[in-house]
Amino acid sequence: MAVLPDAFFQLAKEWLATHPHLSHEWCGPEKDGKRILRIPKLDNTGFDVEIQCETYGLYPFCDGWHGAPWDAPHDSKTTCEEICADCLRFVGSTLDSNATLTVWYASGKPYKWVLSYPWGGQRTHDDVRSLFFNFFGRREQRMFQNRHLQSRETRLQPNNRSQGDAQTSPELIDTLG
Repeated sequence: MAVLPDAFFQLAKEWLATHPHLSHEWCGPEKDGKRILRIPKLDNTGFDVEIQCETYGLYPFCDGWHGAPWDAPHDSKTTCEEICADCLRFVGSTLDSNATLTVWYASGKPYKWVLSYPWGGQRTHDDVRSLFFNFFGRREQRMFQNRHLQSRETRLQPNNRSQGDAQTSPELIDTLG
């Protein structure tokens, strides 16, 4: 029985209905219930977003980047619908115009990916690295940015950096003075 994939399909279908301009593809259900939601990049400056839903968890992918899964609930504290809704909030964050995927290359082959996206009023940076790469190869870095959804990010308060490169906001000055 494929409870999590069915719940994900239903909630994702409802979420996609609120964003009719999003191009997307569904694969599945397969014999084991697996479903895949893929939202392709708009152009060469963006990146694909994909969620692979197995009966035991939801697995996020953004081109070469992959993140920690949302595991299927094993107790009564969390429901499949809550896990799917949280995963879809993540998808929305990666489609946000403030989401970026920075990829490092050695000899033209990717070896490190950093996904930056707004989450919970903060900026989150998740990275994945390849264990084996050409250490002596010519290195380069490219940044990709999705523009599927308008920015939902709220203005963040500057942090206290020792270099002084963060702008100081009037609100912060008032609380310090």
